[in-house]
Amino acid sequence: MISAKAKKMFAIKDVGVALTSPYLLDKFKLAVKDDSSIMTEGNVRNFINKVKITKTIEDVDTRKKAGSLWIEYFNAVSREMLKISKKTKVHILDCVKIPVNLDNDNYEYSTVINYEGKKMRGYKLGVLRRVTESGGIIEYIIDGTIKDSDLKLVKEKIVKTDIIEENETLIMDRGFADIDFILKLYKKGIKVIVPVKSNMAIYTQAVEDAKKQNNWKKHPNSKREGQEIALVKDLKGIWIPEEDRYKKPGKESNEEIEFNACVIRISKEEGDNKKLSEALKEDNNMEDDKYVYIVILSTDCKMSASGIVRTYEQRPEIEEDFRQIKDQWDLATFTSTKYNFIMCHICMTLLGYNIFSIYKTTKEGEEYRNRSMKNIEKQEGIKFYGKGEVFMMAISNRLFGLYGLGEFLLIFSECNSKIQKNIAHLFT
Repeated sequence: MISAKAKKMFAIKDVGVALTSPYLLDKFKLAVKDDSSIMTEGNVRNFINKVKITKTIEDVDTRKKAGSLWIEYFNAVSREMLKISKKTKVHILDCVKIPVNLDNDNYEYSTVINYEGKKMRGYKLGVLRRVTESGGIIEYIIDGTIKDSDLKLVKEKIVKTDIIEENETLIMDRGFADIDFILKLYKKGIKVIVPVKSNMAIYTQAVEDAKKQNNWKKHPNSKREGQEIALVKDLKGIWIPEEDRYKKPGKESNEEIEFNACVIRISKEEGDNKKLSEALKEDNNMEDDKYVYIVILSTDCKMSASGIVRTYEQRPEIEEDFRQIKDQWDLATFTSTKYNFIMCHICMTLLGYNIFSIYKTTKEGEEYRNRSMKNIEKQEGIKFYGKGEVFMMAISNRLFGLYGLGEFLLIFSECNSKIQKNIAHLFT
């Protein structure tokens, strides 16, 4: 099934056709026509439908457990994949919307939201991406509906999982800037890098301290012309747990996090920053006559301002992953409205993408390292199976052939009468 998704085959009946191992084809008895073949559409559908509920999944609606088992399977396989990849100690957390047909309310467990002025039906995935030396791997996913808030969807499970280890770094966007969430990660020894909202006291304090120190340096990214950065240290005690906010003095839990901040000031007029600064102002970021300010916090107080911003700038990589997976791997192309089938399709597609990503890190796949599937397909003339095409597969011992219907008929016409007779009986 993973192979089928990588080859852009989405019909269940095509799963068998995706196999290219003569050994497996022989074992599965996948001939031109063979009633004993186990890889029939009906059998594959039955297999997906009969995924058993186990006791390993907790706090999930009983009817959803079978679908959630595909998520559990993905997470287990991804963990094994990480063992053979050259990984770093950096993770990126994000959530991605997976839209479906708005007018079809048969999509199990889907919900509807208003998004950018329009209604959208669908699901949502919480996604943890491990940064590797030559890209990244999607290492952990959490399933939910499109109505779930990003923080609520991932908070509990990300804290519980052991896939992020002590002294590793987690990059998040400001939607996850929740002090209780960060505190739990901090207690586990996980370093967090996260931008904060302009209405927060720690944001205001960081900007004021940076302006007072006036020790600005050029942004380390040469593409960020007109942007400067400054390091602000010792922001401990400004952002405190919610439970302490309204307690009387002396009654606090004193669970404070030591933060450093990279403050970025962006010129309102220089280069391409005018449009960016306008967007930041609309988002209520602090400004003065010349600059608009962004604040990125880090719980790793050994990092420089340059280190904080360089690390945080890896975050868009997860967005690029999902742009490719949606646009080029057809993540949201579903052939069923059942939750179980949808989760199966999502997990098989993501595993296919992971294998593709790992292959590009090998010596054999080095030539494809900086290329997407679409780019490879275009430049090398790879032809994926189109809709409505009919293929015939013929197997003899450890040899096999996959033929288009026209090609198969041409070969058949050139065979002698004895061979034609042997082939013809397969269709009777």
